[in-house]
Amino acid sequence: VEVRADRDGVAIFADVNDWLGRPVQTGERVMQLAQPEDAGVLVWLAVADAINLELDAPVHKYLPAYRGGGRDGVTVRHLLTHTSGIDDNDLLVAAGRLLPHMMGSVVNAPPEQHPVEHVLLEVAYVWPVAHAVGEVMRYCSVNYLLLGEIVRRASGRSLDELARERIFEPLGM
Repeated sequence: VEVRADRDGVAIFADVNDWLGRPVQTGERVMQLAQPEDAGVLVWLAVADAINLELDAPVHKYLPAYRGGGRDGVTVRHLLTHTSGIDDNDLLVAAGRLLPHMMGSVVNAPPEQHPVEHVLLEVAYVWPVAHAVGEVMRYCSVNYLLLGEIVRRASGRSLDELARERIFEPLGM
């Protein structure tokens, strides 16, 4: 399978030996895949093109309930770079233990939000950070839940809707 540039621009590959930043012309072959079924594609969505987010703004600017417990200094950038100080394991275990006591929260979830996502966000709003903000890089899926909620509130559309509109439909998927 050949991959061709669909427009002029710059090709970026993970391996610096593979033309990092090399200008490409429309129709130019930029790679050939020996096993296309094993290929993966990383897509960077320019969220700033779709909504106005300040990367260095505190999360509580977009999610007012996200305050206290060491969370005041967490910025959008910290969520994106997994340096928010949130520990997924602690928070998810707590959410599992609290779920039976949060059935009212499940019932009151907004219609555009999955009830489990709603409960996880409710716990994230009150659960203290486990590490110093900005100092420890640790993958955290809750960061993406918080980012998705920020996008939903700032744009009025879910992350799913934006991805469909800005990535999948233009690609004919």
